[in-house]
Formats: sequence, structure tokens, C-alpha cells
Amino acid sequence: MHAGFMELRRAMWMNTRRNFAGLGRTPGALADIARIAELWRTTRQAFGGGGPFLFGVRMTAADAMYAPVVARFVTWQPELPADAKAYVDAVWEHPHLREWRSGADRESWPPMLRYETPQ
Repeated sequence: MHAGFMELRRAMWMNTRRNFAGLGRTPGALADIARIAELWRTTRQAFGGGGPFLFGVRMTAADAMYAPVVARFVTWQPELPADAKAYVDAVWEHPHLREWRSGADRESWPPMLRYETPQ
């Protein structure tokens, strides 16, 4: 995520406290989303063994690397194919991600309007 999917990062930043459903759908972001969904699909088909994660029934480092993408998809709610949505749900509801979100929710930073108000 740190070096790729630039259009997604520009249009749909990560903010686990907000819901920007329907916004940020630039052509570039939508192209990144389609690429990500295809990467997830082909990886899960080849290596997932029917499990909810990229490489099966257990969350791996590969899934953790996609956590920021998953967070963006939850915040911005772009249209996703059913298999990508199922993957987002599996990662988002994993105990490690629930703990991560809980910690973020307990932080008391002042709002950063740049990241709180999509244009």
C-alpha cells in the first residue's frame, strides 16, 4: 500500500471513524479497486483453499498488508464484487483488526479537517 494504488490513496484516504459512502469514486481509484479485487480473487483461487483469507483459513502477513485497503473500503464503501466484499468482511472482523480499531477509537486526537471532510 505504501508504494502502490496511488489513485486509491489520493481519493479514499484511511479514516476508521467516518463513513464516506459513495464518495471518492474517481476513475483512477475505481481502476485501483478493480485491480485489487482481481488480485484478491486470483490469489484466493490459487492459494486460499476455500478459506476466507488470501492463503486459507488463517490470517497471514499478506492479509495484514491489505488492512489499510480494507479500512478504506469500509469507510468509502465502493461497489465490490461479492468475493471481494466477503474478503473485506473477513479481514475487518478478524480479532486483530477489531483490537486495532478499538485502540484507534480510544485515541483522543482533535479532528483533522483535511481528513474529516471529503470534497
